[in-house]
This record gives sequence, structure tokens and C-alpha cells, in this order.
Amino acid sequence: MMRARGPRRIGQRAGPMIAILAGLPLSACASGPVLSQLTVTPASEERQPAWSPDGKWIAFAAAPIGSSNETPDLWLASADGKTTRRLTHDAFLEGSPCWSPDGTRLAFRSWREDRVSRIWILSLKDSSITQLTREAGRTTNPAWSPDGATIAYYGVESGNEQVWALPAGGGSSWRLTHHPEQSWNPAWSPDGSEIVFSRYQNQSTGGALFVMPREGDGDAGERARPLTHRADHRWDRFPSWSPDGRWIAFAATDLKLNWDIWLVSADGVIEERLTEEPSHDTEPSWAPDSRHIVFESDRSGTQDLWILDTGRWTSAK
Repeated sequence: MMRARGPRRIGQRAGPMIAILAGLPLSACASGPVLSQLTVTPASEERQPAWSPDGKWIAFAAAPIGSSNETPDLWLASADGKTTRRLTHDAFLEGSPCWSPDGTRLAFRSWREDRVSRIWILSLKDSSITQLTREAGRTTNPAWSPDGATIAYYGVESGNEQVWALPAGGGSSWRLTHHPEQSWNPAWSPDGSEIVFSRYQNQSTGGALFVMPREGDGDAGERARPLTHRADHRWDRFPSWSPDGRWIAFAATDLKLNWDIWLVSADGVIEERLTEEPSHDTEPSWAPDSRHIVFESDRSGTQDLWILDTGRWTSAK
């Protein structure tokens, strides 16, 4: 095991300790995915990772464990495990970072006004922060379109959560999902023509993944096609579309309500479980090489970031 000498302190909080572990195969099959640990932080939790478009950085939210006075800030970790960088230094709850396609900005959600989650934009060049959404209801989980023009998100209107979009430069929003049931967690296809999202089914089957055109799912959700089908998992959430367009990683609960990482092919034909642990693995995000997935997990006893190398597995499919 390789461990950094210790966390680098920035401001008042210690940065996450980075470590890359020797590859640990998840199955006996030689072509199975390989797992490695990115952050090793017994005193803090790292969540909601997002891999940068150039593959060099992973953005995430982190906060000390058991601290009532501090809330999550945004951080960067280098993908090689050598560096961390703190991006925000404030008392606001922040999370769900999402990269702009050019890698110069992060969209994220924060409780910066009236303790209501709204979407903001952080410039990595000068650290300036600007507000994007201004709705009265909660808005969260931004997803930047590949052309950089649009940000999709899910928001609450009259108690009903649906997927919305608005110009990345600000302006009026429009609703993308119209099915009577709630919809969450949008993620764009690499060419920007489609959006995968999670739609609530019912209490027994939870939520499944659907794909809709970028224009939306129609007047009653009829333009969305179902993507996940298996009966041995439910509450399919947090989809992430691979940059090569072939796969969608997502998190799902099994019948015992344990979260694991799954893959489904973009056509919905192949659906496979990648992790199987008595821990919660969730919030996957693809590297630009379409081979590695970063995700959050409490398998080490605290919430840390882990990386899956799926290359040998996906190339065999």
C-alpha cells in the first residue's frame, strides 16, 4: 500500500490524504474490474466525485466527521493521487460538483441563500462564484451539456421533483420531464442528443433509468425509453454516461437496500453489477478514457473515494 506522508493543511482544515492501493480484482475472473482507493481519510468524508474533462482532476465535496460547525466544501484531488486542492472556504453546504466541458468552471449546489439548495458556478481561474438558479424551490445535481450551452438539473416545484434545464450563462429554465412520477439525476450522452435520468416507479420497484431526447420526455413522459430492467436491484440512481457512449454507470440498491455500482449498455441489452459489498457504493463518474470510474464508498469505515478500472471487463463485452 502506498500512502501519502500526511494531509496537506490548507486554511483551517486538513486536506484529504491520497493513496493509490495495489489493484484488487473484484472477481476471480481475469477480465474483471480492478479496484483501488483514492482517498484515505479517517477523520473526514469525501462524496460526489466528478472526473475532469482532461482526466487530471477529480472534484468532490468533503467535510470532517462529527463536526457540527463545518459543512462540506469543494475540493480537487489529482487523479494520480499526489495532490489535493481546496476550492471553497465558507460555512455553506456545498456539493454535487459538475465540470464545464472546457474544464474551467464547476457547477455545484449550495445552500447560500435562505437555506435552499440552488445551483452556482465556480470559476477555477479566479475562484469567483455566481448564482445560476433562482427558483423558490430546491434545485440540485447540475449536469453540463457537452456543447457547454445548457445545464440540466432536477428541481422541486409544488413538491414534485422533475428534470429541468437552463442556459449555462443564466436565464429562464424549462422543464424536461413531464411524467406524473418524480424524476432525478440527469446525465448527458457524449454527443448531447440524449439525457439519461432516474424515474420513480413505485415503492416496491423503486426507480429505474430512462433515456429521453435532449428536448425532453414529451407531454406525459412518452418519449422516454426504459433502460434498466432487472428485478434484482431497485432505486437506480446517479447515472454517468461513458465518454465513448457505450456504457452508463449507475448506483442501485439490491433487495436488501445496499448500494452498489452497476453498468448498463447504452442500448439496455447488457446490465451487470460491478461491486458487491456490505457497504454503500454510489455516485459514479467516468474518466475521459471510458475505462475508469470514480465513486464514493464507506467500505473502509468512512466515506472515501475509490476507482474502478473496468477496461478489461468492458473490452470483453
